[in-house]
Amino acid sequence: MSRRAIPVLIFLFLASQCLGQSKWQVKDVGPFTISLPSGWVFQPARGVDSFIGSFKGDMIALSFDYGWYSNSLSDYEGKDYRVNRGNIIAKFAHKFRIGHRTKIVNARAEKGLIGMYLQNKLVMRQWVALSITSTQDLSSSQRQLVLKIFKSIKFKKDE
Repeated sequence: MSRRAIPVLIFLFLASQCLGQSKWQVKDVGPFTISLPSGWVFQPARGVDSFIGSFKGDMIALSFDYGWYSNSLSDYEGKDYRVNRGNIIAKFAHKFRIGHRTKIVNARAEKGLIGMYLQNKLVMRQWVALSITSTQDLSSSQRQLVLKIFKSIKFKKDE
């Protein structure tokens, strides 16, 4: 093999790896859908008063709770966390009904929680909401991936 062929082979290998990582899959988990990178798995769990489970892949675990008592992440509103909230962040406006509260909490450092809280619908005067979080120490690139996953969540329309 010539010396010129080695860099070309390395380039082709790296390019093929990048293309493989760009594949995403949409998972239907009941009340909502979520887009995940290829290779991630959904693991449902048994909840008492809500629908719970996790998504795992790329050394990241995201846990969720969908129900009346989902964590609103208010315990993480301090100087160590960035909090974005509002009546649907503009990037989500096309996916959720306008007027429902959303909150994204992200640790300022690479240590600490990253999470999102989304209200879905009012049932018997109480909000049914989704809370999805990771409490792992994640790198900046992992946090960007998690935010991309959060932004892919879509609630199903009411029946």
